[in-house]
Amino acid sequence: MPKVLPANMPTQKMFVKNYVALMSGLLRLTDTELGILNLIVWRLYIMKAKKVGKLARRIAVLSPEGRGEIREQWEKETKRAMSVHNFNNYIKSLKDKQAIVSVEGSYDINPYLYPEEQITFKYTVYEKLDKYLGHDS
Repeated sequence: MPKVLPANMPTQKMFVKNYVALMSGLLRLTDTELGILNLIVWRLYIMKAKKVGKLARRIAVLSPEGRGEIREQWEKETKRAMSVHNFNNYIKSLKDKQAIVSVEGSYDINPYLYPEEQITFKYTVYEKLDKYLGHDS
């Protein structure tokens, strides 16, 4: 039976933020990319809870208007100005790193970035441990 490491989160927003940080570690995001991704995922998470359909969520959040709202929210929360051009460069970077993916003619976040309260990791290690046995390193 797999080990379960419990993680108690005091708020839904903290849960989403920690989940995205954990899952996006494989993408090697910068702090700004991670912050923008958190804002996107939080909006999608709330809309999903409100039972808004998948396509409507994607359009509302990742459309030019939705991205504008996220950029404004970023500026408000960080108290740092960001031009539309600069923000769009971060969105492109998130696409290049596969945090945002093309789905049925529109964009969405990578499915594994949608917060789940319980996940399981399975590691596959190709290197054999034998080469380290008998050494002090």
